[in-house]
Amino acid sequence: RDVERSRGLGDVYKRQMHPVGLKGHYIVIGGTGGLGALIAKWLAYHGAEQITLLGRRESVETFAKQKQVLLALGAESVNYKSMDASNADNIKAVVHSFKNKNVKGIFHCAGMCQAGDVDKLSQADINSNFQAKVNGFEILSDCSKKFDLDYFVALTTTASLFGFAGLSAYAVANSYVDDLMQSRRDEGLPGVNLMVGPCDNIGLSKYLTAAQLEQLRLQGQDVLTELDVLRALDILHLEQSQAYVCLLYTSDA
Repeated sequence: RDVERSRGLGDVYKRQMHPVGLKGHYIVIGGTGGLGALIAKWLAYHGAEQITLLGRRESVETFAKQKQVLLALGAESVNYKSMDASNADNIKAVVHSFKNKNVKGIFHCAGMCQAGDVDKLSQADINSNFQAKVNGFEILSDCSKKFDLDYFVALTTTASLFGFAGLSAYAVANSYVDDLMQSRRDEGLPGVNLMVGPCDNIGLSKYLTAAQLEQLRLQGQDVLTELDVLRALDILHLEQSQAYVCLLYTSDA
């Protein structure tokens, strides 16, 4: 079983971190690609018994491969459900379907980035940055109050702190989520924002140009690795009292 667990995560991480023994059912919105898929691996390695990945669309072949990896890492069952994180009725129906499940964590990784200078973006472009990220968060937060959660985590971007040329609308949407998470915590509910900088060839970072990467370097941000994100998730697990886990710099292996 230990050999099986080694698949899908880096050897350096596995040497440094033993599974922490998560229990129950975990939901990852936007969990079939990018950082959402990496978070699903982290959950499986650390003992999540059931994992459900939610996304707008996914091929049977792609999900089958992902499911195999997550089962090998330790999950007992892995399922996929289609959900549009920008559609309120769809979110409510899907979350309601988990009412009899032992849901212990929700990870909101969905989002749409419509890049461009603000003066060139249409209202529809701006709205697309907010729908899945902000509106989806608000509905998920409200619907999830019926669960006894250990984790309610939103994946946001450091662009909300520093700004980023061409990503202003996306940065504002993420900043809004940061504030919504604080409101959730003020109600005594669990909630942490994982604020992540650009990651090497993962998610939206795949589309950054050399000039944009240089801009980040001048801001003092590193291009992060999967190992950095995994370590940030460990901090998130250990520091549930914190409202934010902000990942800016890469660490030595």
